[in-house]
Amino acid sequence: MKKEIIIAQDIDECLFNSVKKHYQELTKIGKKLGWTNLPTYEEVCLLGGTHGAYGKQTGYWEINEEMRNSSEFNQGLEPIEGSLEALTLLQSMLGIYLTTRPENLTLITEEELDEAGFPKREVVCRPKSIPLEHTTEWKLDVLRYLAQEKTATMIDDSMSLHNAILKANDPRIETVLFQGPMTPKGKGKTWKKIREELK
Repeated sequence: MKKEIIIAQDIDECLFNSVKKHYQELTKIGKKLGWTNLPTYEEVCLLGGTHGAYGKQTGYWEINEEMRNSSEFNQGLEPIEGSLEALTLLQSMLGIYLTTRPENLTLITEEELDEAGFPKREVVCRPKSIPLEHTTEWKLDVLRYLAQEKTATMIDDSMSLHNAILKANDPRIETVLFQGPMTPKGKGKTWKKIREELK
């Protein structure tokens, strides 16, 4: 008998390409501030994101925090190819959207998902009390809560979360690593592959 699963779905770099917009905005800001050796989009992805690409630039960390909390920045993002079709097909198993976005962006995120046509589900954003560096532990706690009646399956592009779930070795929690823009090549799965495996 096939086991029942409930999907917890990450948003950024799985459903929407936020790193591309982040790169575009940081390039504009960097030019105004006189940052040198600005990376290409491809280099940002290869370096695992904007922290690795811009982390040594003066003022980056403050600018990044402001962007992360900005409702304007987190709107109008480009959907990842195949994401809408996949979640439409898998919606009977879709439980929640689980994101590291701060909780002040919950409403904006719900609206953005709705406008893009994604199935309506609860959006669980990172509480103010959880620092960004503790996101992996927080997501694991949410998955344990979800796994009370069904197998909780996290679809996320984060290698650190993927590895933490494997290390936890909890039979009630599974991980599917999505091949997002910043996921090391060959490590994750495309939406097509995920659809074939879970449907």
